[in-house]
Order: sequence, then structure tokens, then C-alpha cells
Amino acid sequence: SVEWDDTRGVVLVGTQGSEIYEITVENQSVVLVTRGHSMDELHGLATHPSQPHLFVTSGDDQTVRLWDASKREMVRDTH
Repeated sequence: SVEWDDTRGVVLVGTQGSEIYEITVENQSVVLVTRGHSMDELHGLATHPSQPHLFVTSGDDQTVRLWDASKREMVRDTH
């Protein structure tokens, strides 16, 4: 999954291995934000429409998770 965050000028990339990377467009830096879902694959990724440091993911572990990119931690998950 790939999500463009125009407000912050970053691209979030979710990999098949469940890692979530943040790529800053201006200086092309790549940072591992977190490892996402416990089983394997991350299926969906979307940024919050008004709070750009927040994003959600969905994975094959049947959860939806809310993340805070600025703190690099999960805020909440659902089953």
C-alpha cells in the first residue's frame, strides 16, 4: 500500500512484510515508522484527512490499527 500525505510532503509505504516506511519527498529520507500487523501482510494504508501525523492500516490479522507517525507507535487497534 502507498499513501501520499500532501500536508507533510511524505509518502507512506506499507510492505507485504508489514513494515511501514515514511519517505520524505524533499530530502528523500526513508524512515521505518513501525512494523505493523502480527501475521504477515499489510493490506490497506490511509492518512487521516485533518490530522496528518495519524494513519490507519489493515492487515491479514483481521485488525484495523491507528498509528501516530510522530511518535512511531500504535494508538489503537480493533478486531
